[in-house]
Amino acid sequence: MRRIPRLYGRRRGIFLAISLILAVWIIFVFVFLPAPAPASSAPFPGTNSTDLLENSSTTGKSTTTLPSASAYIPLLFILEQADKNSFLLLKLLRCLRSVVATGHAPVNVIIISERKSFDLAESAIKRNVTSDKAKLRLSYLNLDDAVALSRDILGPIKSRLFPTARTTSTLSQTAFFLSTVLHQLLPFHNRVLYIDADTVFHSDIAGLYRQFDRFSDRNLFAAAYEQQPTYRHALATYRKSHPNTTFGSAPPGGNPDITLGSAPPGGNPDAMLGSAPPGGRSHPDTTLRSAPSGGNPGINSGVLLIDLNRLRRSAQFQAALQPDAIGNLTEKYSFADHLRGDQDLLTLWSFEYPHWFHVMPCEWNRQLCVRWKSKGYAEVFEAYHACSNRVMIYHANCNTRVPVK
Repeated sequence: MRRIPRLYGRRRGIFLAISLILAVWIIFVFVFLPAPAPASSAPFPGTNSTDLLENSSTTGKSTTTLPSASAYIPLLFILEQADKNSFLLLKLLRCLRSVVATGHAPVNVIIISERKSFDLAESAIKRNVTSDKAKLRLSYLNLDDAVALSRDILGPIKSRLFPTARTTSTLSQTAFFLSTVLHQLLPFHNRVLYIDADTVFHSDIAGLYRQFDRFSDRNLFAAAYEQQPTYRHALATYRKSHPNTTFGSAPPGGNPDITLGSAPPGGNPDAMLGSAPPGGRSHPDTTLRSAPSGGNPGINSGVLLIDLNRLRRSAQFQAALQPDAIGNLTEKYSFADHLRGDQDLLTLWSFEYPHWFHVMPCEWNRQLCVRWKSKGYAEVFEAYHACSNRVMIYHANCNTRVPVK
């Protein structure tokens, strides 16, 4: 066996030691080092104990409720095991810094997490996210309580979408679907922004919240399209047996601002999104020639607007949450075990109930991941990924880098 020269091994050891020191220093600076408080006012009006969620016991069951916060924009994150994942906490801090740097609206940051993760996040946010302009309020919802309160719904959802998964579900797997039950977990809120921590705002969060004003009477959710051929791949079996389908195909005109189920501007009113285009396909599914125009490439849940009141009132939505209904969807679209959590279910719903969705322009969730470009979809990739509009929110999925202005 070839021996490594001693000098090389010593240099490698020094390099590794320096790298470790730098990593520890970065985490210390971003998380634990106090930041100067703003000059004009306290950065977190209302972060005392009365503003945080409290757990109460009634009839032997643990319940968690949020105080009413109509004056604040509700911004929700799920933060799991932040004490074991410092990079997740750093992403959250980066996101919240961008929120206060670009906007003036007061924001109620709702964190669903374990108590230990919330305490760590609260301390880090108070030290590192400050602004003379924006007001932040922190609210806490215990993750274990949230999952326990929703287990009757979340368990069957997970088992239908992931039938080959172990029967002993982990907390993280179940937490993937909490967006589908937020109308129950947040009884005092009418609407909520549900955001991934790996997002960075380049525009006022109030502009995102105003997307609710663009809802039709039947919309329940707002989201941007998936900007990769993710569901073109996931739907391979379905697309093979339904050669005229537009499900999984590239969107019309590079992710327009539309309501699914409505006719495209200037187009045939009978040719709604999700309907089959005239003619068939004779080319392989990895070529652009095979993609019908006006497709639905699927939903990306990294930036999700939810009208909680409408979810509570919608009998159709309540029926769609039933295990048999979800099982019918996965069977219909030959779809299971793709492990993207609530995004998979939202995408299937966008196929089946297109009127539930207001599709936001691509700039409100500019996804940076390009993973599928190198997985056999290079020719069609830009049809999904193109977005020439000025970016409002970057989504650094797949641990990608956010462009610097």
